[in-house]
Amino acid sequence: MFWLNFLIGVDAHPFQEQFVGHRTEFQMSQDGIEATTKIEVPVAMLEQYFQDSSKANKKIWLEQWVNELQQDIRDHWLIELNGQRHSWTTAECIEPTLKEAARFLVFECTLETPIPQPLDTIQVLDQVLLGEPSVYWTSIELEGSINVVETDRIQWTNLDHTRYQSTLERWQMEDSAREVRMVVQLNHFITMCEHWWMTTVYGQSDTISLQSAFLPTDWMLSWHKGWIPWWVGLACVLIGFIGATSRAHSYRLAIVLPPVLYFLPVVSWRWRTGLLVGCLLVGLVNNKQRWFWWWLVLGILLQPIWWIILVWMCCKFGHYLVYDSKYSINKLN
Repeated sequence: MFWLNFLIGVDAHPFQEQFVGHRTEFQMSQDGIEATTKIEVPVAMLEQYFQDSSKANKKIWLEQWVNELQQDIRDHWLIELNGQRHSWTTAECIEPTLKEAARFLVFECTLETPIPQPLDTIQVLDQVLLGEPSVYWTSIELEGSINVVETDRIQWTNLDHTRYQSTLERWQMEDSAREVRMVVQLNHFITMCEHWWMTTVYGQSDTISLQSAFLPTDWMLSWHKGWIPWWVGLACVLIGFIGATSRAHSYRLAIVLPPVLYFLPVVSWRWRTGLLVGCLLVGLVNNKQRWFWWWLVLGILLQPIWWIILVWMCCKFGHYLVYDSKYSINKLN
């Protein structure tokens, strides 16, 4: 263990040497919770611990102290699920490493546990090195299908829920930062639909931050990115299906329009908004060709989700074959 030979050094660090750093990253899925915690202990503090121990052999003492701290991490990272204490089924610690030119000795452990079904409340508490001056940094990522109802890590600062304060991903000294509390729903239908839509249609990551999971979706920002909600996409498909199965326009439009829309460049959100409003107004005024303009509206909304636009083409093509077959049979009769 080469780090036993290093005791001093100078370098930049996010917090001062008199503080113990607690850095924790949570990963939560429908099946379990994983917590990776790093405890950064100042070397100067180790020196003080050794002097207070009255031991003669520093190397032997340090090995024992390291083993004790790793066990302390396994035993005193507490988790409660649905108000009941649970044990971590996996608690693995790796060899300590030196950081910032040997000013800090870093202990890293990974804790894992499955979660019960159904799950309502989660509470995790860090009780490692209680009494020592410490700073805390926490990040939380969840599977996108998990609905977060409440959390102590994000607090609303006004009654309208338009402003909030987050304690995620920044160093803080308050002892309350040792704790993480959440109220969740694992099989929330709306959240699962949104998760499927964002991952399948827009290719987003399967995991999202706690902030993204808890805060209301900013649809204006999504529109700027070219995203639409799943229910708008579903409405477009239904309206497109109705248009495709009607005889109000030529089936050729349904076959030609989707590829044309797919190959057109995706313009900025301002141009898209202007085109939407313009096509809607023209469709309202021009009753004879209203489906042409309304199909353009649907195409602009869904662009460039070409595989959904192709649904319209398939519907109209099938509709044409059915009507053409009936017309041919009636003509023969």
